[in-house]
Amino acid sequence: MITVVSTMSQRIVEGILNRKILFDYRRVGYSKPVTKVLMCVSGVGTIAGEFEILQATKAPIDKLWRDTGKISGFSRIGFDLYFKNLKDGYAYRVGRVKRFRPEKKLIDFGVKNIPQMYCYVKEPEIDYKREDLVEFHEDLTNNGYELTRIPLGLWISTFGKSELTNKLKAIEEASDDFWQFYEKLCLSYEIGNHEPEEL
Repeated sequence: MITVVSTMSQRIVEGILNRKILFDYRRVGYSKPVTKVLMCVSGVGTIAGEFEILQATKAPIDKLWRDTGKISGFSRIGFDLYFKNLKDGYAYRVGRVKRFRPEKKLIDFGVKNIPQMYCYVKEPEIDYKREDLVEFHEDLTNNGYELTRIPLGLWISTFGKSELTNKLKAIEEASDDFWQFYEKLCLSYEIGNHEPEEL
């Protein structure tokens, strides 16, 4: 998983965290295939939360608006002002969102100063416990998903390949049936399936 710390205005950060803004527009795209964005509040320097990127799009400005504008959370006027004098723009579809309480510090991710735009970071290793798996399972069932009939593509787009794989490999105390299901899921993705499959 490639992660960046990206500096944003308080308004944009809150809009994303409250699910009112569904695309992160960029005048300059990320140079690597970023999968997670840590949102640094401009002028404050704290990390208010994070979101996963579901899709990255580069397109001419008019096409970018046609494809994303209606559900972006932005007005056309604001969109045009942001991309003024540019031929192409970037739109990153916001996926899973997490608010940090309390907000985290830049130094927690090895960053000393507020990035002018963004910077790449290496996230600290997390020691997942059995309770993480229980919470993970409850997140799914509470949203109406039947555990054993979830398309593979939905798993990956919702939780992220690295997060899913790391979490499951770290939880060795899970029951055999449950563990085998997740192991099959991760293995199925690793060997290169391109279409979602039912497990």
